[in-house]
Amino acid sequence: MKRIILIAGALLLVGCGPSQKDKDTAAAACSEIMSTRNFESAKRVSVYNAARMNLGMKPISSSNEETLFDITIRYGGFDGCMNLFFPPPPPPPKTKAEIEAEEAAAKVAEEEEKIAAAEADRKAKEKEKYIAENTKTTHLSCPSLEKDIERDYVEDPNSEYGAGMWVETIIGPKRFALIELNKVDGDNPELNGYLRSKVHYSINRSNPLETRCYSDNGFKESVGDQEFCAGELENEIPTEHTYTEAESSSSYGHSTLKWDYNDFFLDRVNLIASNHELYLGDSSTESYQYQCEVVSKDTYDQQFQEVQSKVKAAADAHRAKLAEKESETPQI
Repeated sequence: MKRIILIAGALLLVGCGPSQKDKDTAAAACSEIMSTRNFESAKRVSVYNAARMNLGMKPISSSNEETLFDITIRYGGFDGCMNLFFPPPPPPPKTKAEIEAEEAAAKVAEEEEKIAAAEADRKAKEKEKYIAENTKTTHLSCPSLEKDIERDYVEDPNSEYGAGMWVETIIGPKRFALIELNKVDGDNPELNGYLRSKVHYSINRSNPLETRCYSDNGFKESVGDQEFCAGELENEIPTEHTYTEAESSSSYGHSTLKWDYNDFFLDRVNLIASNHELYLGDSSTESYQYQCEVVSKDTYDQQFQEVQSKVKAAADAHRAKLAEKESETPQI
C-alpha cells in the first residue's frame, strides 16, 4: 500500500510540470528571440507574447515587465528566457542545522577578515617605519658644460694704430640644475628603491627669469596678469635603466636614472646629466649637459634660495609698480 502511495505521489509531481510539447513551444520561441539583435526589442516581445498566449499564459503588457524581459534576455540568454516561461521551483527551506552552519561560517569569515585587516595594517606600519628610517636624501648641484661668455670690445695693445679687438671672458656655466634624490636603502631589498625626487633644471645663470611660464616651471610667482619663473621641474619617482642609446657616449652601459618619460637623465657613475637623452655623455657637444657633484644640504638650500629670491624680487618689483599705478590720482 505504501509503495502505491509513493508511486502515485511521484506521478502527481511529474504531472504538475510542463509537458514536453510546452517546453518545445517555449524553446522554439526562445531560439527565435535569441537570434534577434538587441535593438529589436519590439520583435522579441511579440515573439515572447505569442508563445505565452499559445501556452495559455498572460502576455506581458506593462513597461516594467518589458524592461525585466529585456534585461533577462540580454544577460540571461536562452536559459533566462526559458525561466521566464517556466520559473524554477524555489529552493527548499533551510534546515536548522544549515542555518546554524551558515551563521558559524559567517562568524569565522568575519574573524578571518579582522585578522587579515590587522595584519595588513601591521605590515603597512612596518613598511612606513622602514621607509622613514632608511630613506637617504642626496643633494646634487649641476652646472652646465655650456659656458656663459661675456664679450667686450677693447683696444688691442699690440696694434700700432689703436685698433680694437673682441675679448671673451667665461663668467660661469650658462645654466645649472639642482637635484634632490630620495632613495630607500636598507637591509630589505623588497622595500628598497627610489622615492619621489625633485629635479630643477634649465635654470639660466645670468638671467634666470622668464615671463612665459608653464605648469612644469619650478620657481614661479604670479602678479596680476604677469608671471615670473625660472627653470623647469620634474617631481617623479625616477626609474633606473642601463644607458644604451649611443655607444660613443661616456654614459654607455652605465646605470642611469630617468625622470618622467624622457625629460631628464642622470648617469649614476660619472654624474653627467642631461634633459636630452641623445646628448647624455656626448663629448662632441656641451649643449644641455650638466656635470653634477654631490653637495651638502646647506649648499643645496643656499643655491635653491638664490633662485627663489630672484624670482620673488622680480615679482615684488612688478607688484610695487602696479601699486604705484593704482595710487595715481585720476585727472577727471
